[in-house]
Formats: sequence, C-alpha cells, structure tokens
Amino acid sequence: MIKSFTQKRKLTQDFYTLSYGNSSWKGSLAYGFGLTVVNQKLDYAQTSSLTDSSGTPVPGGGGVVPAVSANGTGLGIVAGLQYIPPKNPDRSVWLSLRTPISISDGGSDAANLTRIPGRLTLGAAQRLPRVAARKDDYLVVAAQLQTFFGGSSNKYFDQESGTAYGLGFEYTLTSSSYIIPLRLGYQRVAASGTFDSRQGINYGIGYSPDSMKYSIDFNYFRPSHGSYDFALTATYRF
Repeated sequence: MIKSFTQKRKLTQDFYTLSYGNSSWKGSLAYGFGLTVVNQKLDYAQTSSLTDSSGTPVPGGGGVVPAVSANGTGLGIVAGLQYIPPKNPDRSVWLSLRTPISISDGGSDAANLTRIPGRLTLGAAQRLPRVAARKDDYLVVAAQLQTFFGGSSNKYFDQESGTAYGLGFEYTLTSSSYIIPLRLGYQRVAASGTFDSRQGINYGIGYSPDSMKYSIDFNYFRPSHGSYDFALTATYRF
C-alpha cells in the first residue's frame, strides 16, 4: 500500500502583447492586431513510499521522480473586430482570435508544453444609461464566450480544447476630469485535460483621466477553488 505520496505541478504562462488599433465606417467598426510574447515556466516533482499490510516499509518501494523544471518562450498573433450598430450606439459586439503559440526549447522537450492553445472570443454588450444613479453615469451588461484549440500535451500536463463563458456588469462613474469603471461578473472555465473546471467571481476597476491619452485597469478573479488570477493593463492612445 502507499504510505505517502507527494506531487507538485506548477505551470505559469505570462503574456505580453503589443498591438495597434483603428476604426472605420464613421467609427462603427473598430479593428486591431498585434504580437503576443509568452514566457512559460513549468515545475514538476513527485515522491512516494510503500508499506506492506503490517505497515512495514517495502524495500525499494515507491521512489522519487526527478524534479523537472523548464522555461520557454513563444510568439503569437492576435487580431480582433468590434462593431457598434449606427442605429444603436449603446450596443456592441466583438470577435477576437489569438493563434496557437509554439514554445521554443527552454529545457527538455518532454518537459515543456510545446504549443499553447489558440483562443477564439465572441462577446456582446449593451449600455443602459437610464438606470444610472447620476446623469452622466451608465451601466453596461455584457456576455462573452471563449473557446481554446490547438494546444499540446506532455506526460506532466494535458492541455485539451475547452470553453469558458462569463456574464458581467460594469458601472462607470464619470465626471469632467475622469472616468472610473467598476466591474462585477461571474466566470466559468470548463475542465480541460489536467486542468479542473474553475468558476468564481471577477472584480475590476479602471481609471482614465478625461484630458489624457492613457488609462489603467485592474482585474481580479477569485475562483471557488484553486489560485486566484489578476491582470493589470496600461493603455496609451496615440
């Protein structure tokens, strides 16, 4: 029988994106594209020991799987469209695509996940100005669906295709000098290979000075189990 078993699996993927965007059709259609650089780090270790029915250790039973650590980088392409109907400027729909990203050798090929799944995103939002507490404030209701495809697996991690969806609300505080969006939403990610399903509440806040070309945004996701996610975004408009 197994007396003890310890397994450590940790996968970190950091995404850095440089993109360009513009609009056409009198501003009703916005488009953008860019390059995404990914830094991937994988750590794996496993130890175990065996005993017989009386609790006596079994000589040579169990063992240690040598610790594996690998680092790799990759480059992908991202592109997107957003459409605002001219007759309904309070509504928008969007589509974005990120290609699968191949990871260069940063260690053992058997250790690295050699291809990160691509991502297709579809979403829609509706602004509701009449439910705001103040005259210039407004509320946005949005839904989004994502599907992941084209990933790879190894003996430590399994990245299968999967889907994720979310529903959220954003209340925007406005004044003559700033815009502050406040977000609250729900998100669920289906199980995919090694990775369990995740669901939880997402919180977010942003800040954009009215007379400036930059903005900052922070998002925090706390799932029902597992580690949290956060994203900090800074944007500058040329």
